[in-house]
Amino acid sequence: MVFFIDNVPSNAPLFKNAPEDDLRQVIKHLQLASHHYADDSGREWGLARKHVSDAAEILNRNSLEYRAIQAIHREARPLMPLDDVIDEVLRLARSVHPDPVEVQ
Repeated sequence: MVFFIDNVPSNAPLFKNAPEDDLRQVIKHLQLASHHYADDSGREWGLARKHVSDAAEILNRNSLEYRAIQAIHREARPLMPLDDVIDEVLRLARSVHPDPVEVQ
């Protein structure tokens, strides 16, 4: 079943055939992260960072590009800025390939 992410069908080329469940999970993780960012009385920011990291892992697994991540972020409407999500996507991607590639 197709659903819409920021008014774009989830089966649009933008989302590179990512499984619907993965797309929904990213949105859910960002919304849960937002919930934990909203209240730090219980030191919940650590939980928020875990949700952002989980979302970033799914985004990397599906090789989603910036515009897709931006659309997902707008759909989720989290409290954290898009930059925080992008930073985590990059951090995780770089941890897979920590050494720079030498140009010949």
